[in-house]
Amino acid sequence: MPTRSRTLLAGFMWTYGVQLATVVAQLAYAATTSRLADSVDFGAYGVALSASALIALVATGGVAQGMGRLARTDTADPAALSVVALLFGGVGAIVLFVTAPWWAALWGASEAVTATRVMAISVLTAPLAGAFTGLLRRLGRFRRAALTALVANLTGMAVGVATVMAAPSAAALVVSAVVASALTALGTGFAVRTHLRQRPTLSIMRSHLTYSRNMIGMRLLSYGSGNVGRWTVSNVLGVGALGQWNRADALTSVPLQQLQTSTTSVIYPEFRHASESPERARHTWTDLLSLLAWVWLPLAGIAAAATPLLIPVLFGPGWEAAAQLAPAVVVATSIQALTSTLSSAHESLGKFTWLRLTLSGSLLVNCLGAVGVWISNQWWPIMVALVLATVTQHGIGVMLSSRHGYLQGAPLARNYTLATSVGALIFLSAWGPVRLMGLDTKPFAGLLIVAAVTLVWGALAWLNRARLVPLTLAKKYGALSPGAVPEGDTP
Repeated sequence: MPTRSRTLLAGFMWTYGVQLATVVAQLAYAATTSRLADSVDFGAYGVALSASALIALVATGGVAQGMGRLARTDTADPAALSVVALLFGGVGAIVLFVTAPWWAALWGASEAVTATRVMAISVLTAPLAGAFTGLLRRLGRFRRAALTALVANLTGMAVGVATVMAAPSAAALVVSAVVASALTALGTGFAVRTHLRQRPTLSIMRSHLTYSRNMIGMRLLSYGSGNVGRWTVSNVLGVGALGQWNRADALTSVPLQQLQTSTTSVIYPEFRHASESPERARHTWTDLLSLLAWVWLPLAGIAAAATPLLIPVLFGPGWEAAAQLAPAVVVATSIQALTSTLSSAHESLGKFTWLRLTLSGSLLVNCLGAVGVWISNQWWPIMVALVLATVTQHGIGVMLSSRHGYLQGAPLARNYTLATSVGALIFLSAWGPVRLMGLDTKPFAGLLIVAAVTLVWGALAWLNRARLVPLTLAKKYGALSPGAVPEGDTP
């Protein structure tokens, strides 16, 4: 266990380090493009992303997760999943290109047609990129997967900035994602080429299609839950309002979700062991979610106080609504990090009924928030729903897992309560002085206050490090004990 834990920690550190570098680059990219394009361009860009996301969700068909679940990688299964990915991507790209005008009309954004058609290239390559990256992680080659993603993302952003500078538009804004997806598929495909030489058969492909079909259903529910609010905002408050939400995401949910991916992508292959020993899952899942809660919820407190001040500094004037939306998006994203981890565990075990129940709860809450936007013609109902939907989804997942013996409810609830309380205290201690001193309109001064408060909390954490839950759990599983980590996975 200690050796495997250290291997996973090394994999996490590689993935986390690359994601962190990508986040820094993306902030610079967002700061540059936010000054070159206006809110309408970003609204149309958001429509193109949402439209392509739906087709991509279907096109990926769970192939990355299928790679992670493979018991063996020396069979024809990797090649079969790759063929499935190629077929799904090709069909999805054609569908998106042909239906682009329909998507633009549905969202009330005629400016999004060209951008949506350009995103068809990404739909073509995304399934292959996901499949090959999933195989690299299943093989434990975290460093190769991470560095390939880093090079692809940095190259995509460089090409994207040049394109936006040459011709600011929604279509130019999607170039970065298109280039990054294509380069990731090429780089990871080259890395796993020796595992794709066995000839795939129709029977093997058919067996994976059954799992993919279930995954597609789950992803459609997830898409509906995540986009009903955005669709409502675009049609009720306008494409510019959706652009404001997109910029709030750029500084909050996008980087936070990428950091969350560092955890889930590394541990996903390990969830398959729970099918062999549910009792093992009962302890490890509880400890994992407790550890993540103590990381994400205090982080949410800091980020919720800092992001409203960072947006005008990074993006310049004209993004006031984005700054107001940022705290709610931060909180929802942090809770979603816990939800995504538990959902990944359910996916790996094939608990699709559980996933349908959790996602249906989230969709219902977001629909109620959307109705509130139609009635009030204001932002706040969907922002409240955004947070409550993630809480509802995770709550249902925890309840089902506890009832069937996969989680220890009482210890997890205790850690969640304490971590939430600490996160709330951090936010109040940082944002309270900013508001009382009227520094919310003076972002640089406000950020100094938030930084000072963060340093104080960091010092308190250091002084009490022996009792910090993340460190005690890491020591429990041997992740911090001395020993060699397999070569190739050490940063």
